[in-house]
Amino acid sequence: MKSCYMYACLRLTLVSSFLQYFFVSFLSLSLSFLLFFFPSLPSTLCLSFVSISSLASQMREKEAGDTSISH
Repeated sequence: MKSCYMYACLRLTLVSSFLQYFFVSFLSLSLSFLLFFFPSLPSTLCLSFVSISSLASQMREKEAGDTSISH
């Protein structure tokens, strides 16, 4: 009975480690694939993030200005 439990535990750890390895390798492969085909992707993402954040701050300032004018 104990050996059966040990075998099941061993199999579970093997499966989980295999899944973890597969997931990590898949992530790194997809990342390298993206970087290979779109080398400008990181800069594009950075630029879009910066533009979105600046747009949001402008909207906040505009809303604050609108409320101060109406009062």
